[in-house]
Amino acid sequence: LLASSAASDVYKEEVLVRVYDLNGKLLTVHNYGHCDSGTLALPVAGLQPGNYLLQIVRDQQVDTAKLIVK
Repeated sequence: LLASSAASDVYKEEVLVRVYDLNGKLLTVHNYGHCDSGTLALPVAGLQPGNYLLQIVRDQQVDTAKLIVK
């Protein structure tokens, strides 16, 4: 999975992505450190097909997104 954002939103910020199942169980955490490119590659090979929630933490901002693995 590749996720991108406007480069001005991600330059010099540390990015942490947590993957949860729909029951709220934390499945994996990916620490990307400083994201200078504006693009993240999230490995999904270990996830079963289904729906997941992504929690994306950048500095003090937390965003949540839905992830569908087919």
